[in-house]
Amino acid sequence: MKTFIVILLFLAYYVLLHFWVFRIYKDDSPSFPRCLLYNNMIVTAVGCTGIAAMALSIVLNSQTDVRLLLLYYLGMMLLSVLTVTDLKEKRIPNRVLLIMLGVWAVYILANMAVDLSIALRLAAMGFGGMIFNGIVFIIGYFLTKKKLGGGDVKLAAVLGLFFTTEKSFGVLLYGLILCSLVSAGLLIAKKTKAGAQIPLCPFLFAGAVIMLQIN
Repeated sequence: MKTFIVILLFLAYYVLLHFWVFRIYKDDSPSFPRCLLYNNMIVTAVGCTGIAAMALSIVLNSQTDVRLLLLYYLGMMLLSVLTVTDLKEKRIPNRVLLIMLGVWAVYILANMAVDLSIALRLAAMGFGGMIFNGIVFIIGYFLTKKKLGGGDVKLAAVLGLFFTTEKSFGVLLYGLILCSLVSAGLLIAKKTKAGAQIPLCPFLFAGAVIMLQIN
């Protein structure tokens, strides 16, 4: 039964990711539901990576609180959509960030109906992650003389709600390390210029993939 539920969750993640991207890029996507079989390489790569990361984390983190894991997976699904938009047009839509806030609030309220103490703990951990991420990125925003996008600052704060104080630091750490390495490689290969903006969301997605494997 547990395996069946997990498979259903993965299928829902894949369908929702493609449907959401289809809604954002109607003119560039095949008609729905044909886009489930083929949309574009970016959507397929992000979706398959997200599913693989979540599947592996279930095996490695079988003792982790199920409510906490589900919160991470909701964050991964929503981050997947933003990864696609950031790769395609270097943009973090405010509408998606607002939906993320709504999903988080609904999830906390649903948990309150089941167990108030656990819901309050999840909410406190989420707010702690949001404050930590927000402070780190606001400092980075001014240190880089506003070269760090305002959308990235808002995204980092919202991600803190989903990855909480447990995972937020690692998501940022691994994501920024990967971003620095790729940026350095592009500069050495002369594929970009110093000061050029690079989409950050894909690296935060990669950081989340890594952190999901760590118990």
